[in-house]
Amino acid sequence: MLTSHQAHSFTGQLHAAPSNAVLHKLQHIPLLSTHHKFMRPAITRTLYRLLQMRTDDACMYLAGTKLFEADLYDDNRLISPQQLYQLIHNARRCPDPELPFLVGQQLMQSQEPLAQLLMSTVNPSQVLRAIHSYYANWHLPLQYCQLNDNNQRHLDLRRLPASAEVQQFFEKVVCGGVALWSRHHGIEVSWYLPNHYRAEHRLWQRHLGLAVHYGRQDVRISLSQPSVQRALQSNTHRPAQNMRRHCSQLSVQVPRGITLVHAVYLYLQQQPQDSLEQVANWFAMSASTFKRKLKEEGASYSKMQDDNNRYRALQLARDLGWSNGQMADYFDISDINNFRRAFKRWTGLKPSQLKADYLA
Repeated sequence: MLTSHQAHSFTGQLHAAPSNAVLHKLQHIPLLSTHHKFMRPAITRTLYRLLQMRTDDACMYLAGTKLFEADLYDDNRLISPQQLYQLIHNARRCPDPELPFLVGQQLMQSQEPLAQLLMSTVNPSQVLRAIHSYYANWHLPLQYCQLNDNNQRHLDLRRLPASAEVQQFFEKVVCGGVALWSRHHGIEVSWYLPNHYRAEHRLWQRHLGLAVHYGRQDVRISLSQPSVQRALQSNTHRPAQNMRRHCSQLSVQVPRGITLVHAVYLYLQQQPQDSLEQVANWFAMSASTFKRKLKEEGASYSKMQDDNNRYRALQLARDLGWSNGQMADYFDISDINNFRRAFKRWTGLKPSQLKADYLA
């Protein structure tokens, strides 16, 4: 749980007025569909190479992707997220459960400019800033939320709508990459995972180490602040400017923009209680068009709003230890019983159950 100082700081962020700067910037970013071709093939190529090492006929994994093998080795060729998702779906036929972790590790060890920049950067805040600044290089379908206390720096992975197999694939990719980065810099990490990963406990420990725990609804990566400070003090090397320049050059070579789903999640972080009609109007769409476009991406506004409320409610209850009354006020729900029902709809647990599980 956060210290009183950290809790006060974080509470101030929660109650801060919506950032007009964020919304203004968001309004000027083009919206893309996951069916549009705007991704460089770095992740797809890494996965395909691993599949090639495990079979004599890797081309069978390209079925339904509308990709040829040569497309994956052409950096001038762009692909769509849906093409990558199809490859991930096909890769289920490969009996090696370690594939996603290996994708994350090999991607971070590759000659990819963003990978080289991340591996040469020790400061976690600068790592996240680089991922955000050069998001177009990889387009990972996850959101990153950062929360600090005196002893640990927490990184929560929030999913964007996709199939469960795609979500879990990318969670393992990220964890595999972070594990490699943390070992490279000598940073101690604890991993907090959803219960459905418990069946793969030995697999997770093999790639992440012994500090693997369960019971969260999202993946949380917790970096030890003292070990981060030691790594910063012992590493005087600064990432070369030419790495950032190369990442920038690659970013401008792909279509600028983010998916509608990603944009709506960013909007909800600023205006969490707005109605569908209000959000559709802000994106200059009719309500029906807005709903249809979200449906095409496998999403719905009500589920996205519930997911945003779920994450925020879990932060308030678990990280800050807020009472039901405080949380009900934050979510502008006047009746405590109505809040308890809403909390259970968002999280699957009553507030008392969540706190009991947390304290157990």
